[in-house]
Amino acid sequence: MAANNTTERAIIESTKDLMRQMTIDKISVTDICEHAGISRRNFYRYFVDKTKVIETIYREDPVVNAELPEGWTVWDYFPDLCRGLSKDRKFYLYAFLYKGKNSFRSYCIEQVNPIITRDFQDLLESDQLFHFYISHISNMCFDYFVLWLSQEKLIPPEDFSRWVAGKVSLLAARQAELSEQPPKCREDRERDEDQ
Repeated sequence: MAANNTTERAIIESTKDLMRQMTIDKISVTDICEHAGISRRNFYRYFVDKTKVIETIYREDPVVNAELPEGWTVWDYFPDLCRGLSKDRKFYLYAFLYKGKNSFRSYCIEQVNPIITRDFQDLLESDQLFHFYISHISNMCFDYFVLWLSQEKLIPPEDFSRWVAGKVSLLAARQAELSEQPPKCREDRERDEDQ
């Protein structure tokens, strides 16, 4: 639910503004209050702690919480996601850099995982390895986001989106190629060394 009180909105916007400068673990309630121009007492009228503020920020985020059209895959969503991230790149960079408790990265991965899972649901869905793979893909994408958002000159979102899709395809093709080769064993290596 979106904040509808002026003071509550000031707290949220001040927290977001501070998050454009540093990770959330380095921001205190005092920092938020000073930035918003309110007292700590006033802060606590609306939020029990900064964790509740960031939870509100996460829930209100239009980029990560976007409604996807029926039948879209993660790659259909990816360009829109990149465009949204680029519009407030400092906020998203610092939000993704923090990996501790209640991290934005974890929240985003929870939102994106069902999309990726749906894309691969016909492959070993009940297999534990399947869920590990989905988690790996999600984390890899957010690592790419951090690298991208950290660049001095930002690659345009559409170009970045195509680049990531291309790299993922290339890596998947190489992985498939390598897995098709018969595995070598110690005896093969010893025989090759003797020749």
